[in-house]
Amino acid sequence: MEGNPEIIGFGSACVDFIVVVATLPGSDESLPIEDYSAQGGGKVATAMAAASRLGGPVGFIGKVGDDEFGSFIKADLERHGVDTRFVKTICGASSPFSIVMTEVGRKARSILSFKGTISPPRLEDFELDRLFQYISGAKWLHLSKAGSAEAELAREFRRRGGKVCFDADTFSPEVDAFIPLIDAFIASRHFIRAYGGLEADTGGAGALREVLRRIQSKGPEIAIATLGEDGITGIIYDEPYEAPAFSVNVKDTTGAGDVFHGAFIFAMWKGYDPKEACVFAQAVSALKCTAIGGRAGLPTYDEVLRFMKTGKVELAEVDERTRFYRALFGKIT
Repeated sequence: MEGNPEIIGFGSACVDFIVVVATLPGSDESLPIEDYSAQGGGKVATAMAAASRLGGPVGFIGKVGDDEFGSFIKADLERHGVDTRFVKTICGASSPFSIVMTEVGRKARSILSFKGTISPPRLEDFELDRLFQYISGAKWLHLSKAGSAEAELAREFRRRGGKVCFDADTFSPEVDAFIPLIDAFIASRHFIRAYGGLEADTGGAGALREVLRRIQSKGPEIAIATLGEDGITGIIYDEPYEAPAFSVNVKDTTGAGDVFHGAFIFAMWKGYDPKEACVFAQAVSALKCTAIGGRAGLPTYDEVLRFMKTGKVELAEVDERTRFYRALFGKIT
């Protein structure tokens, strides 16, 4: 990449080991594996891989261990065109990984995660003068945690005229104080239910939007919830908004939300209005779900436009990418 990126992610990255089974096993149960893959993972990292494959000028700021997993994490970001100048390798550290068990046809998953021995990235892990120069011309920052480092970076980013997108997947109380620093707040259904105190069996679009309206009143221009096959709902510039999901043959939903975030940021960077960006991001996420894992099914920009126009899934490299990641399973385990 020549120059500095205009879309930047700050957070953690990992390796996802995905196994496909007919049904999730019970206690003391042994089941055959129907398919498998090893791909780059992590909420922010996968979002940045998606935005970069679509054609955005993207960089990722984070840390990896000096092990084989760390080398793979960094290489897979670079494979998608992501700038990794600020991915720091920590000597003697173990990189995080996840084992994802996904059920055929049920769009259900179970995830086991090893956090590794790397602490979350902090600004003091990097030379601040170089880091702030790196983000000086960026338009969008993507975050998934509400820690002190994220808050400091978000403030600096907005001071320089940039926008901040936040992935609110898992609820944590500290997010509430972080909301005023966010321009685009994208939440999961689980987060909205927890934040709004909704019962698990409630939470239709109307109830979710009321919670999103409360969130938007604290600062974000855009507050939306991704609802999987139920589409999205939210508040955009004080107006309620919802849109249905695209219909595809789903093989795996791993990384679907992360890819939505990356595609949304890319579309906003490209000049789409927020509603158009939501529809575009849904299309990208749907295409991702036609292949196993968060990376193999990532489409190019032209492939997304063709899908939105015709409804046909035509990913030229998906078979090659699927074989590539399947072969990696044995090489890095």
